[in-house]
Amino acid sequence: MASKADNRDGSCKEILTGKLAGKWRVQFTYEDEFYRKQRVSRIFPNRSEAKDFLKDLIRGAKIESAKEKKELTLGGWFDWLAENDWPESLDEKTINNRQGRFNKHVRSTFGNVPLTKIDPLTVRAFYKRLRSDGVGDATVHGIKANLVRVFNQAVSPYGRVPMTHANPFRLTIATPTLSHVLSRDQIITLGYFGSVTRLNSRFRHLRSAGYIAVFETPFFSQNLYVAGRAATRVLREGVEQLLSRRLPSPRFVQHALAVTDTRIALMRQGCSDWRFEPQLRHSFLYGGRTIEIRPDGMVRRDGVMTLLEVDMGHVDPAKFARKLAGYQAFKDSGELPRLWGERTLAVQTITTGPLRRARLARLCPGNSEICFGFLTFNDLSIEVVGGWS
Repeated sequence: MASKADNRDGSCKEILTGKLAGKWRVQFTYEDEFYRKQRVSRIFPNRSEAKDFLKDLIRGAKIESAKEKKELTLGGWFDWLAENDWPESLDEKTINNRQGRFNKHVRSTFGNVPLTKIDPLTVRAFYKRLRSDGVGDATVHGIKANLVRVFNQAVSPYGRVPMTHANPFRLTIATPTLSHVLSRDQIITLGYFGSVTRLNSRFRHLRSAGYIAVFETPFFSQNLYVAGRAATRVLREGVEQLLSRRLPSPRFVQHALAVTDTRIALMRQGCSDWRFEPQLRHSFLYGGRTIEIRPDGMVRRDGVMTLLEVDMGHVDPAKFARKLAGYQAFKDSGELPRLWGERTLAVQTITTGPLRRARLARLCPGNSEICFGFLTFNDLSIEVVGGWS
């Protein structure tokens, strides 16, 4: 039988033994889209057809059909870059981080999809699903940045995708309103940075540029970070105005940190789809008057939209009763399905202790279809920051 094909001209030889004796075998070696050697081996009934086929392979006229090449998928391209391109410019830790995020969040959705067939609508739904699954905002934006880079490299310099093909991953992800103040541990837990060392390094530069500032207090051992003056240049107008109106008073800082701790605790319990207070605040007309709801946050718990009230014990019970009545009016007025497309609603209050919890629970509207729940910070293993006022 013929020897193996060489890497340039291939081979065309008669088969001398076995069931295929008298037929002709063509073998040809080429490099695929990942620069890996692949072999074509075909059987022909006569020498003339075999020779013609080999000539076409060499000329390249039939190389695509001969290779039976599959379209280049996102997963295949990502793996090739990780093995052949990125090691020249990125350290091993960065590459491992990209691979970990891709394998965990992306591969099951887009790994086997050809680069030219990735649908922007699917991408938008993918970004939305990451958020609803509780993936941190920093992680979502990091995943997007990596996917944009991967696709861009397929266009240039490697030419695996036509330059006329728009990058489907370059969709805008709405930047949510961020917390007004965060502690170092909260920033780490939320996934913005992987280590204290990395956080300190990045924040040193952000502080020197004026984008963040440190709020110092004798009642808490860690640095507390707030937006600096320069941050208003890059924030949306509504966020800028909100920050300018809110001064970091001790009581406000204590409540803001408690809201974030509540968010972290509920996410650990499997809740998802976190939303901030400015994203939820809403005014509506009902019963001839204007009513405003202003929850401290929202999560989806067991599929149910759950609004959160984080109570530090400062609000007068009569005022808190009006808050609960406002949620009842929101449900009774039909605003819930109109605004958020929901039919069911829960309101979860987290407060300071058992006595306060029992007192607030007695304020719930009677015969309500809303599921009103009451927990203490201790129920969620939250240690409230500071005791100052």
